[in-house]
Amino acid sequence: MSNDIVFERDGKKFNFRAVAVLINSNKILLHKINSNPYWSLPGGRVELSESARDAACREMKEELRINCSIIRPLWVMENFFDSFGFSFHEIAFYFLMTVPAGLLTRGDSFEEYDGSSKLNFRWHDIDNLEEVELFPEFLRTSLKKLPETLTYITHRD
Repeated sequence: MSNDIVFERDGKKFNFRAVAVLINSNKILLHKINSNPYWSLPGGRVELSESARDAACREMKEELRINCSIIRPLWVMENFFDSFGFSFHEIAFYFLMTVPAGLLTRGDSFEEYDGSSKLNFRWHDIDNLEEVELFPEFLRTSLKKLPETLTYITHRD
């Protein structure tokens, strides 16, 4: 049984997620999972008895096979959205993280696997994110000017 902090009830799903913001030379690393039509930031569910900070680092190790560290927290977000037949209520912690040199040698786009999931990664120009199908939508503009202090957001896509 998984230790992920997620539960569902009556067509609704709660999710606790930790998210990595990896920026290099005005480009942000995004990914698509399997055949999803949209891009998102890498990350994953926080596990029971695990801090969101530790979860973000663990997820980068699992998804990208890299060790990175947190520079600082950016956002705590309550996100409400519909996906895969569920109405989601998600709490997510977004962390600005270091970009290890080994990650930059993989090129502008590359694939990784996390269990049975195929992850398609691509570096996107931050100035052109309005043209990218990126969710949550607030990221399309908010990644251009990161907050100086931890910021709370309530968002509905």
